[in-house]
Amino acid sequence: MSKRILSLTLTFLLILLSLSACSSPKDDAYSENDQEEYEQSIDADAEPTKSEDAAYEAAKEYLSLLPYSKQSLIDELVYKGEYPEEIAEAAVSKLEANGEVDWVDQAIQRAQYMDDLTADEAFQELTGDYEQYTADEANAAIDAVYR
Repeated sequence: MSKRILSLTLTFLLILLSLSACSSPKDDAYSENDQEEYEQSIDADAEPTKSEDAAYEAAKEYLSLLPYSKQSLIDELVYKGEYPEEIAEAAVSKLEANGEVDWVDQAIQRAQYMDDLTADEAFQELTGDYEQYTADEANAAIDAVYR
């Protein structure tokens, strides 16, 4: 009988621990911090949040490794960096405002990897759902690489 009571007591304690882990005050505090960061991010005069700074640095790092279109860089920050879309967009906007990215140059760099394609095929790739360059950026890249 004492083994059964001990077993039931241990089971009860495990259930209590599981429930308390699910509703930890730490989770609520994290949510409040996220809300504060979001509210600051929509205030144009506010200092950048840690998330915004991290997304900005990640965007610079991604661009140092591979060419990206504006939208594909935002998508990469959201997907790989796990940043909210608003923060990813703000990071990319900061790159643009600081003159740290030239989307035509990015398209040219990307088109240079497509030397096995015709100009028309490269244009389709550059403006497709994956690469997401604008038609103007893709045309400039095609002119620079294929003509």
